[in-house]
Amino acid sequence: MVNYRLQKVLLTFFDIVSIYISVLIGHLLRHKALILSNTLNDMTLWVVTIFATFYIFDLYDLSFRKKLIMRLLLGVSSAAIGIMLFSFGFYKFFIGRGLLAIQSIGIFLFTTMVRLLMYNIRHKINKPVHIVLYGPEDFIKKVSKNLEKKDKVIIDKTVFYSNKADKKIDCKGTRKPDTPIIVFVDSPKIPAYLFQHLMECRMRGIVVREMSDFYEEVLERVPIYFLEDRWFLYSRGFTVIHNDFYIRAKRLIDIVLSIAFIILAAPFMLFVALIVKLESKGPVFYIQERVGQNEVSFKLRKFRSMVRDAEKNGPTWASANDDRITKVGRVIRRLRIDELPQLFNILKGEMSFVGPRPERPAFISQLQEQIPYYSFRHIVKPGLTGWAQINYKYGASIEDAAKKLEYDIYYIKNFSLFFDIQIILRTVRVVLFGEEKGVR
Repeated sequence: MVNYRLQKVLLTFFDIVSIYISVLIGHLLRHKALILSNTLNDMTLWVVTIFATFYIFDLYDLSFRKKLIMRLLLGVSSAAIGIMLFSFGFYKFFIGRGLLAIQSIGIFLFTTMVRLLMYNIRHKINKPVHIVLYGPEDFIKKVSKNLEKKDKVIIDKTVFYSNKADKKIDCKGTRKPDTPIIVFVDSPKIPAYLFQHLMECRMRGIVVREMSDFYEEVLERVPIYFLEDRWFLYSRGFTVIHNDFYIRAKRLIDIVLSIAFIILAAPFMLFVALIVKLESKGPVFYIQERVGQNEVSFKLRKFRSMVRDAEKNGPTWASANDDRITKVGRVIRRLRIDELPQLFNILKGEMSFVGPRPERPAFISQLQEQIPYYSFRHIVKPGLTGWAQINYKYGASIEDAAKKLEYDIYYIKNFSLFFDIQIILRTVRVVLFGEEKGVR
């Protein structure tokens, strides 16, 4: 919603100001002078690292105040360590220990003051939006359950229309500041005179929003069971499908990052392979057929986290507390370490770092029959991580697969390289803190 975007914009702006002031103070205290090139270099390093670490430690969400000082300290400290390591490799950006310490303290103090102030006035920034839901009864009831769980929205009223008794919304008079937004379901089934009535409401100054767009904006997923083919035809976005620049840039990033991570993680992967082998009999790697882009199958590789012959009776949905999982397997699954061999799938071009998780062929036909538009997720490469994985719990049912598809389509529709970076940073947060489906 607009208020939450304003919150992030304000926090971002004040973080940049805090960094700028701290860098200037640091140079004045340490060197008694300001050198433009050095100041700009320091600013660039701090801005990049602070935004990354603050996003990982969830410091751009005013609704989450738990352990604020500790998370700020960890965020600034992690950024400082990152700058120290980077400056040792690139001497042009070198920052001395004393200067780095002064800048770190300044940034920590200023960003702490900003957030304490913002928390105290957040009720003025994060005002929930009042809405009236207008549409078919079966749809509105399902949507209201999802929206009620969000603190962004307050449902003032629900109005059902049907073939038997179509109801109109009272929209007489001019719009007042506290007038709720009308959120309606756009469908060929809506009677023409009711659609005209909504037009009159809008002409009178009342904000009127179409349900699928509002649902997408608030819940950050799309309502697959109530979409129609024309939504895919007319909706903006989906640049990852047809924009050659984004497609090639995404592939280049996948190649560079996969090579870098394979080199850095090689010793650690050898250690994991050893403990997997020592704990239980069986192969180190679990090779499984998955469905990728354009429904082309490929061999996905993972460190084995289950006992040997775990699927001797056929493919089975895995659950969070599955008794087939080994002790080592439970740890490496929780920390996503079992996924590391998929770096080779990414390097080969079978997967990407970010995208929908690839599903098994044994489940695909069942999912396609019961979930509308399920095949749509196959128009992009599957990912090591994705929007669905960081926002929804470990799935083991048709219902879970449907919810994840809503997130997958949202990702495909709203793809950008910056969105990929956000997802990767959120994945780091999930791994570090063991978050489930965004719940803290």
